[in-house]
Amino acid sequence: MPCRDYESDVRYVESPINKDMKKKLDETTRLLCALMTKVESGYSISFDSIPGLAKWWEHHKEEDRLEALRVAAEEARRKKQKEDEIKSLEARIRKLRS
Repeated sequence: MPCRDYESDVRYVESPINKDMKKKLDETTRLLCALMTKVESGYSISFDSIPGLAKWWEHHKEEDRLEALRVAAEEARRKKQKEDEIKSLEARIRKLRS
């Protein structure tokens, strides 16, 4: 899943300056997320050496988890909607044939 700053997604970004800032913030977030993923996988670094880093990382992972759940729920909702529509159409076809 591409990482980004989820909090800035909810704010309306219209001006070119804000769009550029959002793009840069998302890129910085992606880079930091990638770094932290590698660090968490075994690279040596002290979280305490960077104030706020551990807290940011835990918060960001939770945001990623929640976003994955939201996407999965939306996909499940769409799948069910399609299945229900197919059942409805099949019922109409059976009715027309009888």
